[in-house]
Amino acid sequence: MKNVLLIVIVICINSCRMPADPLGEIKIIKRLDTIDTGGNCLDLDVDIEDSILVAAANYNGYFVYKIDKSEAGVISDITELIHKSADDMDPSLGDNRAQSVILSKENNISFVMDQYDHIWLYKYDDGANQYDSPSHLEELCYGGVWLSVAIDDQLGRIGIYSLLKHNAAVFTPYCVHEDSLMAVPGDEGCSAILEIQATEYSNQIDCLNEEGYIWMYPGCPSQEYNEYSTSIVWKNLEEVAFGSTSLIGEPNCEYIINQGSVADKIYFADGLLSQAYGELGVKVFQKTDIDICLINGAPSDISDSLQCDFHKFPAGDANAGEKDYRSCCENLPCQVFENCEHIDTYIENNGYPGFGGLFSSAGGILRRIFSKFDTAGEVEALYSSGYTIFAGLSHSNGCIIKILNDNGEVSGSNQFAVGYTIKGIHEHNGLLALAAGNDGILLYNWNGGADVSFIGKIETAYANNVKVAGDIIFAATEDGIEVIQIDR
Repeated sequence: MKNVLLIVIVICINSCRMPADPLGEIKIIKRLDTIDTGGNCLDLDVDIEDSILVAAANYNGYFVYKIDKSEAGVISDITELIHKSADDMDPSLGDNRAQSVILSKENNISFVMDQYDHIWLYKYDDGANQYDSPSHLEELCYGGVWLSVAIDDQLGRIGIYSLLKHNAAVFTPYCVHEDSLMAVPGDEGCSAILEIQATEYSNQIDCLNEEGYIWMYPGCPSQEYNEYSTSIVWKNLEEVAFGSTSLIGEPNCEYIINQGSVADKIYFADGLLSQAYGELGVKVFQKTDIDICLINGAPSDISDSLQCDFHKFPAGDANAGEKDYRSCCENLPCQVFENCEHIDTYIENNGYPGFGGLFSSAGGILRRIFSKFDTAGEVEALYSSGYTIFAGLSHSNGCIIKILNDNGEVSGSNQFAVGYTIKGIHEHNGLLALAAGNDGILLYNWNGGADVSFIGKIETAYANNVKVAGDIIFAATEDGIEVIQIDR
C-alpha cells in the first residue's frame, strides 16, 4: 500500500511540474530560475533602458533589481539591489503592503502603491538623493484612500492620477426657513441649498430660536463626492522635486469626477485615462494640455475671455494678481455681463460672474466621459495604446479590444483568449502578453488594429501580472518573478 501511495505522489509531483517547452510556436532563448520575493509578487514594472526591475511583493514590501545581459543581448541574471520590507517602508505602521508598481522611466522614480494607505516613492538613479523618510505621498485628498494609480510620465514633470474610495461623505448642517424648504422641488435636493439656506444662523441654537426656521441635520454633503463612492483626482509632481527630498507640485490635489462604488482600476497612456467599471465595462476620459472650462459639457478655452480679467488671485497667494481661471470657470453666470441688474449687489454677494462650468487645469483630466463600453464579465485588467483599449475579463471571458475614433465612438472590436481569465495585459513592439492566473502567460502578435494572432502559452505559477520589454517577458506570480526571453 505504501509503495502504491509513493507511486501516486511521484506521478502527481511530475504532473504538476512546468514543462520545459511552452505550448505553441514559441522558442525560448533563456528562462531564469524563479526569483523568490518572499511574499506573493502582485505586480512589477521594468525600465529596460536603465536595466531596472521593481516588484511589489505584498506583505514583504518591494524589491529593486538590476537586469544583467550578455553582450549578445541575452538576459543572464537578475541582481537584487534593494529590498524595502514592510517594516522598512514605515516603522511606525504595522500594515504596510506593496500591491502595485509604476515606473517613471523619464525621471527614474518608482511609485509603489499600498492600497488604503500610501504611495511610496523610490529613486532608482545611481546615488540618487532619496525623499525624506518615510518617502511617500500622504495627502489626505478628499477624504479618500487609494484604489489604483496611473501616471503621465513626462521629462521634467509627472502627472499622478488616483482612483480614490470614499468610505463616508462630509456633511454640513444648515438653517432654512420652512417656507423656503417647501418651495424647493424634491428632485433638486442639495443642489438648491446654497440659494435657500439662512447663512445668518450658522448654528442650531440661533436657528431654532427664530420662528419658522428649521435646523437640517446632518445636512448636505460639503464635498462633491457621495458616500461610499469613488472619485478620480490628480496631482502634479514637478521637476524641482526630482532632485530634492520634497514632493512639490501644483495642483496638489485637484478633483476630477465622482462615480459609483464599482470602479476599481485606472490606466493612463497617450492622453487617455481608462477606468475599469466592474461588470459595467470601461469608461474613458481625456487629458487636457491647457486650462479648460467645460460649459454645458463642451470644452472651452477661456484664456482670452475678458470676463476672466475680473477674476484674480488675492494678495498673499503665490499667484497673486494673475488670472484665476478656476474661479472664472466655476462661478455662476449672471446672464449677459453688461445687462445684469444690480450688478454691484450681485458681485458683493456672489463675486464676479463666471461661466458656471467645470474647470480642468492643464495636465489634468476633462471632467466628462469621453467614451464607454460594456464588457462580458467584470474588468480585471486594463491597457491602452493610442486610441486602442484592452480589457482583461473575469470568468473565462478572455480579453476584448476596442478601437475608438476621435469622437470616442467604437470603430473596431475583437474578443479573444476566450476560456481564460485575464489578470494583466502589456505590449511592446507588437508582442502582446496576457497574465492568465493559473493558466500562466498567453502571447500574441498584435498588428496595431483589432486583430491578434496567437503565438503560444508559457506555463507559470499563478500569474498576477506581466510586462514585456523587447523579447523578454517578466511575469509577477504567486511564487515570485518569472523571466523568459523568447526568439521572435
